[in-house]
Amino acid sequence: MGWMMGFGWLAALLVIILLAVAIIALVRGMTQGAVAEKQGAGSIVLMVFAVIGVLVLVGVLAMFLMHGGMMGFGDATSQRGAPDTGRAFALHRRDPPAQIADFAFEDASGNKRSLANFRGRYVLLNVWATWCVPCREEMPALARLQQKLGGPEFEVVALSVDSGGADAVKRFFTELAVDTLKVYVDRSLQANAALSLVGIPTTVLIDPRGREVGRVVGPADWDSAGVLDAIRRFTGGINLRGELRVEKVGEAPDMGGGEKPRKAPESSAEPRDPQSG
Repeated sequence: MGWMMGFGWLAALLVIILLAVAIIALVRGMTQGAVAEKQGAGSIVLMVFAVIGVLVLVGVLAMFLMHGGMMGFGDATSQRGAPDTGRAFALHRRDPPAQIADFAFEDASGNKRSLANFRGRYVLLNVWATWCVPCREEMPALARLQQKLGGPEFEVVALSVDSGGADAVKRFFTELAVDTLKVYVDRSLQANAALSLVGIPTTVLIDPRGREVGRVVGPADWDSAGVLDAIRRFTGGINLRGELRVEKVGEAPDMGGGEKPRKAPESSAEPRDPQSG
């Protein structure tokens, strides 16, 4: 279980403890009215403690809900905090495709970018963060997917929602030796509204016209055979680098055995007259 999920359960336990303490303090304060007149100082201490407990309770609840909403507990993330490679991959088709409202984000140098910059190609847009354990676990597989299929017609775009910006993503990519993915950051969380996200990681397949055609909520084994087959189906079998190859007319197919068959050289000798000589 990831540390963020552990934090969630710890926060829930702390909420229960603080709530119990606050209730006990309030009950004692109300039921000991007669004693409170003689022990005014003690009653005040109890009441102050109860107020502090309630305030801490509200703060912890707010923090828990904030992190729970971003992580999408029980829905958008794996309960184990890691890609569940044992389950079947499910890329849910959007039928009909839905146009995605353009939104802005930044690249590694702080330059403004948007989805419009990727028109004309299929984009696998993965929304993630360095503090999200399932996101961290699936990032190497996304990098390998880009290495296998990335090209003019297909690109994996990993869009981080880290408040730490590009520096946090660069450190993480360096730590995992990820060098096939570019750094993109959405600190303003515009992607949340544009894509109607319920948690991260969420991955959206976008067609060359900027429309959502498929979506995966939660982590996945992105360079597996099942994923590659699903991408081919959703993209109509476009020529993806390293996976599909369009043979030219008249070209001998490469059978993987080295050199292609050579054409027999034409003879330049003149035909011999059978009656001569």
